[in-house]
Amino acid sequence: LGAWTQNTGDDFDWTVQTGSTASSNTGPSSANEGIYYVYMESSSPNYSTKNAILTSPCFDLTSISNPKLNFDYHMYGTTAMGELNLEASTDGVSWTTLWSKAGDQGNAWISESIDLSAYTTSSALKFRFNGTTGTTWQGDMAVDAINLFDDAVAGPNCTATITSFPYNESYENTLGDWTQDGDDDFDWTLKSGTTASSNTGPSGANDGTYYVYMESSAPNYSTKNAKLTSPCFDLTGISNPTINFDYHMYGAAAMGELNLEASADGVSWTTLWSKTGNQGNAWVSESIDLSAYASNSAVKFRFNGTTGTTWQGDMAIDALSIEGAAPACTDLNLSILFDNYPEETSWEITNSSSVVVANGGSYGSQTSGSTLNIPICLNDGCYTLTFSDTYGDGICCAYGNGNYSLTNNSSGVVLSQGGSFASIDVTTFCIGSGTNSQFTSQSDAISEGSSFAMYPNPVEDDLFIEHNSDRELSYQVFDLKGKILFEGRLENSTINFSPLSTGVYIMKIKDGNKTITRRVIKK
Repeated sequence: LGAWTQNTGDDFDWTVQTGSTASSNTGPSSANEGIYYVYMESSSPNYSTKNAILTSPCFDLTSISNPKLNFDYHMYGTTAMGELNLEASTDGVSWTTLWSKAGDQGNAWISESIDLSAYTTSSALKFRFNGTTGTTWQGDMAVDAINLFDDAVAGPNCTATITSFPYNESYENTLGDWTQDGDDDFDWTLKSGTTASSNTGPSGANDGTYYVYMESSAPNYSTKNAKLTSPCFDLTGISNPTINFDYHMYGAAAMGELNLEASADGVSWTTLWSKTGNQGNAWVSESIDLSAYASNSAVKFRFNGTTGTTWQGDMAIDALSIEGAAPACTDLNLSILFDNYPEETSWEITNSSSVVVANGGSYGSQTSGSTLNIPICLNDGCYTLTFSDTYGDGICCAYGNGNYSLTNNSSGVVLSQGGSFASIDVTTFCIGSGTNSQFTSQSDAISEGSSFAMYPNPVEDDLFIEHNSDRELSYQVFDLKGKILFEGRLENSTINFSPLSTGVYIMKIKDGNKTITRRVIKK
């Protein structure tokens, strides 16, 4: 029992147990956390109306700004199985009831969270579980996983953190890692089939057999509150996260309000979605964008419902999931101005796994000197554009003045451009990292029998050029707006980039009437 103690003034003691209890059709089959739990054995002579009290040590809450007490309970048996209370005392004499349940609550562990903000000035606070059996031996009541913590310091109390997605919860006769809130007026209920009231609530689950709902019959109206809180979710590993769920709000026009809220600290909550009043006798699907929480490693969600002024206000939730949507692609435009022989031209874009993601050509149906604009949409990543000419003279300038350019539509940045090459022109570019994208060059023919390569790229000082051309080469370096920054003859096979600021630049190397264009990253 740790520092908890049995009360000597009650009728019988709580029992430490592993596995199922001794009686059939009552009690849990195992602990909800670890191996052991504590429970009240309700078999004779412990009923009828017999009392068992388990008391905590003293807690000093004066240094805690937002204390909460979490625990799991199990109450499975008959409707007359009795009552379980959580009570608190600052003097050890008078006790205040913080939480209470009576009767069968189903064959499942249920989590509770109790707000203790009223006791932040207490330096000697005690708690006790005070249970009273009913009129039957089928009344075993159990408690497990007690946790007292400062919610303001710890952020969301992450007794469970979900890191694997997609996450799905259909509440199939269990709340899973979701918890009932202790500072509301009543609890959400697991249900199969119809709710107890007529002309309100669903007739069955929308996914599986069970759902959760707010029973709005007396005493749960008017303006009574019920909160159901999720475990923590680490959303840092998925792109464009969304939370999806089905809801059912059928009843009177004044049936109340249902909100979905999110919190990154467990204290302040932001409303993501809200519905008020009768929404019709049908399950409705919702999908909420969670992009604002994509960098959060411990975000919680909760359904916060408030009943209206009528018993016809049952509100239900089912089929909840959290997943990462496919990342939005970036719109590009490939513009080709053909030379006199469009049928010789083709191109392809491959991703970092060498898989072709876009291609085109040949273009025998195009008119000489015409322009073709091709829309392309690519996800974030690095790609290689290979532009080819089957004759080996590029698309400029022997037989027409052709060229091509690949442009990011949103930023206006030219990712690749050229025209004067031999058989192929190859550029590697990246999307999604702005000017930090690393562009590299592959060997390419400048003229018949020649080859070209450059390194290092990114470059800090000198960029080295390797070629076997027997002609003198010249170069030009441009910024991304097309302004020439410097130019000259390629001497000693090096170009000094040290005067330039960090960023991306365009470099053109000319060999007679042949030109190769490359992007260079300056560190």
